[in-house]
Amino acid sequence: MREDLKNSKAACTLAFWHRPLFTSGHHRNATEVRAFWRDLYNEHADVVLNGHAHQYERFAPQTADGLADRERWLTQFVVGTGGKNLIRFWRQQANSLVRLSKSYGVLKLELRAKSFAWEFVSEEGKVLDSGEKQCHGKPQ
Repeated sequence: MREDLKNSKAACTLAFWHRPLFTSGHHRNATEVRAFWRDLYNEHADVVLNGHAHQYERFAPQTADGLADRERWLTQFVVGTGGKNLIRFWRQQANSLVRLSKSYGVLKLELRAKSFAWEFVSEEGKVLDSGEKQCHGKPQ
């Protein structure tokens, strides 16, 4: 992953894996993936997408240590709303902006040339969270 990130010329970078580093759900924060976050942060990635927790959560831009960061940041989405069972939130984590635990749904995520956009769409077709951000890309 480090080599791929280092050699990438992409303006927008997304990484995904199962267990989230940050979650307000009942599962503990998966601190074993913090090294992935640090590598992504150091190479100016934009989005981390995770599952595992059975709810939807979006975090404000932050570092691998959970500090708010508006310049070099990663936006994390946790989407575990695909149909097994939904679980209420346990303890709100720092930088958690949106928490939904009562609706099954999907995340529609669009990576563009220099931005990304998202919509969390409920099973009934309602958009419950949406937005767009500019990607920051690597410094030249």
